[in-house]
Amino acid sequence: MLDNETVFNEDDPLCALYETYTTVRFIFITLATVIACLGTGANLILIHIFAMKKSASTPATLYPSILAFLDFSICLEYLLLFGVDAVVSFVQVKSLFYLYYAYIIPAYVASRITQLAIPYMLIFATLERLVWTSESM
Repeated sequence: MLDNETVFNEDDPLCALYETYTTVRFIFITLATVIACLGTGANLILIHIFAMKKSASTPATLYPSILAFLDFSICLEYLLLFGVDAVVSFVQVKSLFYLYYAYIIPAYVASRITQLAIPYMLIFATLERLVWTSESM
């Protein structure tokens, strides 16, 4: 009978450095990471388009520009939070693991702030368009 001692095997770590991913989960995260990369690029193009359009006949673009930036941010934060985590789990490079856990908390906080700001920017963009169309009449 064993008393309160546990036998540890040197080959079995008490806790793994990397979270294990099922194949299906890894494929879904990889596909979503590709979509987030496309969203990041598309939002950068949209920000550039909004920055270049400055004529009196076009509607105001301040809040849509901010909304495009926030959407860019949320896509980038997805890449940092989930895409890099999947790569860390797959390639199991220890230095990448340490880098990931060094920035995970600030990236998580930034993602929550971005998620909180997006609905307000939608409201302000709608009000901006309402004011612009009201002045046209």
